[in-house]
Amino acid sequence: MFFFKKENETPKRLVAVLGTSPLASFLTCVLQENNIEVVVLSSSNKDNDTKTESCVLKSNFQNQNFSFKVCRHLNRRPEYCFLASSYDEYKNDLIALSDNMLKGVKVINFSSFYNHEIIAQLPNIDELRAYFNSWLIKDKKDLILLSRNSEIVLCQKEDDNKDIHQILFNKKIEIKTRKDDVFGQKLASWFLGNMLILAYNDDISKLLLNNEKRQKVDKIIKEIAQVLKVKGYQIDTQTLLTDVYAFPDGFESEYNSPRGRLVLTDMMGRVDRFDYPELFELIGVVAKKC
Repeated sequence: MFFFKKENETPKRLVAVLGTSPLASFLTCVLQENNIEVVVLSSSNKDNDTKTESCVLKSNFQNQNFSFKVCRHLNRRPEYCFLASSYDEYKNDLIALSDNMLKGVKVINFSSFYNHEIIAQLPNIDELRAYFNSWLIKDKKDLILLSRNSEIVLCQKEDDNKDIHQILFNKKIEIKTRKDDVFGQKLASWFLGNMLILAYNDDISKLLLNNEKRQKVDKIIKEIAQVLKVKGYQIDTQTLLTDVYAFPDGFESEYNSPRGRLVLTDMMGRVDRFDYPELFELIGVVAKKC
């Protein structure tokens, strides 16, 4: 079954999606379903010509064709900018935020794992952190949503900007609001899940059936909590273990390349082999595959 926009449903609102990650494509699809005009900004687009790309979203709901415009610069001011960079484009994407058409536009930042230190130093960025709790795989033009229940967490006061909830409303996802930022917790689970998949090249559900590996993961979780505590983040270790268990079978880490593994292993910063031996060993196993 495919989704087609009715001819009389002319979009009245414009939103920019900055990035070419699987999540950027998914957000584009969701926004378009809600009759929002979407322009995808790609810092890797070498010229300023607008081009049209297409994709197929595959999920338990249906297979859904959608297309979208991709350009390097905007010629109209959008209402919002959804920042969903991949690990290899986030720096150039931050440069793209200097576009005059984006000055003063609220940035819904799904890429804080990569850009949190840089974006904190940029002046006049109206940032709202957001997190996508689900799993996507992109294979050429196929975008595969692996989980039945998806969730977007917006870190804002409950009475702030309900409009973002409305434009993202979709049967595929649940929108939640958190008054506090959950950066450390989300970073820890994303980091550890991807590290385990890359280190052992197997589904996490199978890995954790092995008692020896499960005990090792328990130790790694405690060490991650210690590392992040030094950085000022309090981690719930039980929630972290639950989140790692939630990685679905068949998930393929997007970091499975020399550059990707390097970016992933750097997410925790410098890890000392004497204070964090189990985490140091895991990072070493993944790093050696670069």
